[in-house]
Amino acid sequence: MNSFTLRTRDFNEHLKLIQHLTENNIPHSVIIENDSSFSGVVSQTYSQVTINAEYKDILSEFVTDLPVREEVISNGSKSVKIKKSGFKRNIFLGFLLLYGVIISFMCYKYWKISSSGVGMINYTLFWNEEGNILYMTDKENGNRISKSTDLNWDGNFEKIEYFTLGKFASQVFIDKNEDGFAEVVYYYDSKRELIGYAKDYDLDKHLEYQEMTLSNGSTIKLQDLKLEGDFQIVNERIIE
Repeated sequence: MNSFTLRTRDFNEHLKLIQHLTENNIPHSVIIENDSSFSGVVSQTYSQVTINAEYKDILSEFVTDLPVREEVISNGSKSVKIKKSGFKRNIFLGFLLLYGVIISFMCYKYWKISSSGVGMINYTLFWNEEGNILYMTDKENGNRISKSTDLNWDGNFEKIEYFTLGKFASQVFIDKNEDGFAEVVYYYDSKRELIGYAKDYDLDKHLEYQEMTLSNGSTIKLQDLKLEGDFQIVNERIIE
């Protein structure tokens, strides 16, 4: 007996077709190929509905009204495959839904940060009202640990200050060329006086030279000659 098969793209299309067949007492058989909620994204076919060829003309108008489908009509060994543009639409809607979920999650994370703060094990992060300064404080005593400032609102912190006992900035990192790495670090004592600095002279993202003023007034100069993190005392900065 000749028959033809209709392939539905998703559950809604499948349900619409089955309701129409049932209401019109049209015999049919069904094979579910994909029961995923995202069938329109992960598979091209949700179900196959096989119907006797004698009902082809009766169903022709209804099948044309299906919004998204791939129709395969079989007659013996011959088959005709007709693709509709609705599948691309279904793919687009699926990715649009996924995009919406991702954006919602990112907005939620930003809201958590920009509200009262993000709790970590020992620290709390919070933004200023303008949204360009990020503070880190100690949960236990409330002391300020760091202050990161985005001076031009471009998403990069050009200045990061680390505090001692929450009272004064003992280290200040400066990123002048905005590559995400500090070119110079300044060191301060409890009187907020500059006592030293470290600098990346060749801009290779590695602080290779330091100068520190000791409590007796003498200055010590250190350089990482092999760029391995092993600083050695030098009389003057060695330029290579």
